[in-house]
Formats: sequence, structure tokens, C-alpha cells
Amino acid sequence: MRQYYSNSAVTLVSIQKNVLDDNGNFSSQDEVLKSIINSEWFSRSWTFQEGWLSKQTIFMFDDKLVDGRHLAAVWAFNQPSGYIVYNNNEEFEKTTRKIATPIGWVRYKKGYSSDDEISLRLHEALRAVKDRGRGIPTDGIYSILGLLPYGNLVDINYKKDEKEWDGLSRKYTKEELANRLSNVVKIAWKEGYGEPLSWHGISNNLPSLCWLPEIDENGSTKVEGNIEISYDHKSESVEEIFRGEGIEVSAFKYIIDSFGNVNRIDSSRMVDGGLNERTITTKNNVNVNLLGPRETLNKIEKGDELVILNKERWKSNSPFAILVSRKKGIIHHRKGLIELGEGEKNLTGAKEQKIIIGFDNQESKSQYQFAIEVPPKGNN
Repeated sequence: MRQYYSNSAVTLVSIQKNVLDDNGNFSSQDEVLKSIINSEWFSRSWTFQEGWLSKQTIFMFDDKLVDGRHLAAVWAFNQPSGYIVYNNNEEFEKTTRKIATPIGWVRYKKGYSSDDEISLRLHEALRAVKDRGRGIPTDGIYSILGLLPYGNLVDINYKKDEKEWDGLSRKYTKEELANRLSNVVKIAWKEGYGEPLSWHGISNNLPSLCWLPEIDENGSTKVEGNIEISYDHKSESVEEIFRGEGIEVSAFKYIIDSFGNVNRIDSSRMVDGGLNERTITTKNNVNVNLLGPRETLNKIEKGDELVILNKERWKSNSPFAILVSRKKGIIHHRKGLIELGEGEKNLTGAKEQKIIIGFDNQESKSQYQFAIEVPPKGNN
């Protein structure tokens, strides 16, 4: 799909709506953009990559053809802080920046070459298509592969047995979908991307796969945002880090002893629902400001741990930690991704150690399930 759209001279998109008024005048740019956003084309998972990959789009309305390059520039110009934007109106008018958007690429004065291409991070794309429609649940994963720099390395695994059809679409269990997403994440890791731990949102309900986002029967994930993390795996194999159904990492742990209230600090769209903060105090009396979605910060309990990964191996555009609860030995359960604010540099003195997020074998899995199914004595 990447080659089809990236190498095409133009991508034609049919929008079944008029954009001229009764007097034959053109609607405002905002109204045209609204018509595209509310269209069937914009609502489907598979069409998400069409806009991002197409260097020129033409939108075929019922009464007029509209050059998507100008609309894409308007889209980019009106993005909120934190996204790719034009620095000023003069830059917008001179068309001197190369910018891709979900409705196509902007007009670029010198023209694009075949070497110009864009890619998204896995969880950027998963977040963008989670509310879009699809006929087959696995397309919540496979429809974005054309946008991933390693998408061509993923083995597509659809169900082929006609008996598994329900008359409308193929049925998949949450575990089947999670396993397919897991395969994509493992390839991302092999290619140097820290996708297993780079996302904000709700962890998978399968405790063994808590390092994956929750994914529903329709193939939509609960990804709420992400940060950029790269991973230098050196000579490690997939089997060395993905232990059974868990992930083994080298990290420093800090135990949370107390915490304050959750406060909203940012309403930007970088994280669904805006960014929130909560100050915690570690067991060795260090105060640290934690940033993340409200739901993640509300999960913090006394005794939870902040896992800070080896920074020589896991590199990021923002200081971060994984919020976990300890289950048994080196086995931990992911509660969420945390960005570290004020006080982060004071987190020192911990000994580097190996931990596993999820399960490393079936015995650990059964022990954890037993622990959550039968409450300890005295809690009844």
C-alpha cells in the first residue's frame, strides 16, 4: 500500500456532497474540510493511510473538483501547539515546507521527489484509527502497516476458514487480536523502535500481555497517546527480551510511598483527555512530578513502583518511567506510561536489575491468576 499511494501521480477521493451554494459560490475552506472529515472516506481504517501517503489528492465533490494540496496546507496551518505547523502566514503562503496530513500532502514550491516519504510510529497510527470503522477486526492493526517503516516485514494473518465467518465479518477473540498486535510490536522492537513500552493508555486485560494496549473485539485499541522511544537491542534476540508472554528489561526501581492529588495541566490533543500531573514521594524520600492521562495517575497506590529503563538502551524524547505493581519475585504488572517532570534528576541510587513485565512462563501465569482470583485472608 505504501508503494501504491506514495508513487501515484494523484489520488482521487470521492466525497458525495456539494460544495457550491445555490449561486455557484465556493463554500468556505472550513466547510469543505468539515465535509471531508464527516465523509465515509474519512471514517474508515483503510483510508487513513491514503491521505498520509498521497503527495497529491484531488477531492471529487458532486459539483466540483478540489485540490487537496491547498486543503492540506489549511489543515496544517490550523493545527494546535505541539503538532507540525507553519511558523507564520508568510511561510504558509510561500509553500516552502514539506508537510503531510491525513488528507494529503501540502503544495511544496520545489516539488516532491520519489525519495520523499513519511512514516508514523505504531501507537500514533493505532490511536488515530481506533474510532474508525472496518469490516474485519484485524484491520484495526493491518490497515496502518503502510505507514510503519517496518510494515512490509509483518506477516498478515487473516482467518481463512469459512466456518469462522458470522455472515458479515470474521470473528476474532481479544486474545487473537492481541497476539497479532504482539507480532507487530516484536518486529518494531527488532527494527530499533521502543513500541512495547512507548504508549499511554489502558493495559491489556490479559495480565500476561499487560505491556500491550487493550484491544476490543472490533480491533480498536485503548491507546491514548505516546512518546518516541528507540531501543538499541545490540545482539539480543526476540526470545531474550520477550520471555514467554512477558518482557524482560534492565531497569532501576523506585517504590512509591505517598502521593498527592491529580491535577489537569494541559488540554492539548497530544494525550486524549489532556495531560495531568501528580506528585509522588518515593520510599527514599524523593519528590517527583509525574505526568500522564488522568486514568493512569488515578491508579497509583502505595507500594507501586516506578521502573526507569536503562537509558543507554532505551532512548526517548522525554524522561519516562513505567508504573508497575509487583506481583511475585521479578514479575510485574504494567499500570501505565509515566512522563517524569520536576524531581526526575533526583531519582538516583537504585541498583540496576532485571524485571519482567507480564509473565515469563506458564507457572508464573497460573500463580498470578490465582492471586487475583482468590483474595488474601482478612480482606473478605
